[in-house]
Amino acid sequence: MEYRRNAINVTEKYALLEQLIKESTAAIEYFVNHQGPGTRALYAKSIVYLCLVKQKDPQGVCYGLRWAKYKIADETGRRTWYSGWKVGKLPPSVVKKIDTPENQAWVRFLDRQANKLVSVRKDLTTKKKRILGTLQVITDAYRDRVDEIMEETEAAQQERTQAASQ
Repeated sequence: MEYRRNAINVTEKYALLEQLIKESTAAIEYFVNHQGPGTRALYAKSIVYLCLVKQKDPQGVCYGLRWAKYKIADETGRRTWYSGWKVGKLPPSVVKKIDTPENQAWVRFLDRQANKLVSVRKDLTTKKKRILGTLQVITDAYRDRVDEIMEETEAAQQERTQAASQ
């Protein structure tokens, strides 16, 4: 009975882990959608904007954040994207070029919060991968043992059937 209780507990914990990963993805989406307009940075030759953008895997699932720098074209209003940085790695020289001290403080705050959020999500996904890896190893090892036992059993049954028919 204890084994069954532990199995249910593990199943519940794994479901909770998947739920936390989904919630962290939703938090990243919220973070990007509610950060406000791009923050102005005054460079010598132009005005550039900074914002947080989502990182997505090939399946389109959001897995992280990064800083991106863009410029707005004069006539069309389209964005031309330039370099970007990992959260937590925004260069101080870029932060100094932001137009107001309030915006500099806001960008530093966003950077710290985004770094924490991405770190938590990374930890959760690492735990999930470890669990899945452990399950795969256990499944493969026991599957091989079960196959061996079944082959031995079938061979013994065939021998018994042959012996009984003679």
